[in-house]
Amino acid sequence: MTTYRLAAFDMDGTLLNSDKKISEKTMEALHRAAAAGKIMTLCTGRSPAELSDFRGEEFTKSVPYAICESGALVVDLRDGSILSQTTIDPALIPRLLEAEAQEDVMLQIMSCGRSIVSGGQIPRMDYYQISVYQKMFGQVCTKVPSARDFLAETQDGIEKVNFYHTSTQARERTRARLRDLPLNAVDSEVSSLELTPLSVTKAAGLEKLCAHLGIPMEETVAVGDAPNDMAVLRAAGFAAAMGNAGQEVREICALTVSDNDHDGCAEVIDRVLLHCDFAEDCGKM
Repeated sequence: MTTYRLAAFDMDGTLLNSDKKISEKTMEALHRAAAAGKIMTLCTGRSPAELSDFRGEEFTKSVPYAICESGALVVDLRDGSILSQTTIDPALIPRLLEAEAQEDVMLQIMSCGRSIVSGGQIPRMDYYQISVYQKMFGQVCTKVPSARDFLAETQDGIEKVNFYHTSTQARERTRARLRDLPLNAVDSEVSSLELTPLSVTKAAGLEKLCAHLGIPMEETVAVGDAPNDMAVLRAAGFAAAMGNAGQEVREICALTVSDNDHDGCAEVIDRVLLHCDFAEDCGKM
């Protein structure tokens, strides 16, 4: 029986329920795993700025690390230090701006851990199919008059750019316009497109964290639900899909658990990390 030392959890659709919260049962499982000496990390497309609800001492005691921005940034949540950073080649930014000008999109720019958006677009996030994040964006994002102007003026030090479209058809048009660029273009949410350097994946982020901690990749567990999780699910020693995951995600995983509203992550912790069949048994360890 393999002993797994580290578990990487996607957030939205995985560790977080539909209310964007971690349930009490799943939080208790995270605490149990940490008490047993396991290392927990978030593995998310979010920037560090978007993790403000998950930075308290009680949380970081059990989940001390975060692979952010789809792997472009790896941070220690306890002190905010950056362990790894990968940025988009500034020479590619004009092409991103050209593509942005051809569709009605909301831009989100991630730079040095900040999440930067046009402040005037936040009230219209339902139009861009991302209303579920509207409250969080209002609280944690750096708001500028024009995210497009910020991208044009900054260019360097950009880790990730998200294009939030009004439809999947618009997303496919953007993808086609950027197809020749050395960037990862990954679907997320309903009609969003995440753009990161070609070398950046959640798998690459996990590899960097493992190198920092001296843990072999074969001793890791990854849990996810979406296409942007597939690289890390393939790379980890053990892969688990949430019950709400699509078929393409389930097919590459060794285990499918309950959905994110029914504590699927707690199942992974109890069954795979702690090697017990029932949460009640784990609670007695």
